[in-house]
Amino acid sequence: IHDGDKFHSGEERIVWNKRDLKHLITMRARVSANMVVNDVDEIWNPVFERKVNGNTSFDYIIDRTLHKPREIIQFCNSALAQAQDKKHQFIQAQDILGAEKQYSVWKLKDIVSEYAVQYPFLEEALFMFQGFKPQLTYGEFENRLKETKDKLQDNLELQKATTEKVLQILF
Repeated sequence: IHDGDKFHSGEERIVWNKRDLKHLITMRARVSANMVVNDVDEIWNPVFERKVNGNTSFDYIIDRTLHKPREIIQFCNSALAQAQDKKHQFIQAQDILGAEKQYSVWKLKDIVSEYAVQYPFLEEALFMFQGFKPQLTYGEFENRLKETKDKLQDNLELQKATTEKVLQILF
């Protein structure tokens, strides 16, 4: 079962702020790279290009995640791999942009896997947005869902789902 870790009593939800996340990520990098500095910016700035599309590189990365350490680590590792593949001396904006695509694919698979039991049609529902504009009116969403249902008529769970139900699940 994909969702076996969702039913633990006595759990406490941890909410991460940007400062704490940056501290956690840079301290992991510090240990991994055997660095002796402790200041987060002294660790981050020599490794990552400062700006990506007008934002700080850290803000750019964190704004594309759900503010979970595992996700930021995944994104940063992808950016590092991109930089290493291109033999860059530091992680450049283009490496971060390339990593964004890899991270997006990883996150999509992660979400689909996590909710496969509850929503077996989730992958199809998410793919209906591929190649479509980022913001939709209700009517546009409804039309896009109808098109997806027409293409996937053998998917009974998706056929049964109402527009409101799919919107609720995606929200």
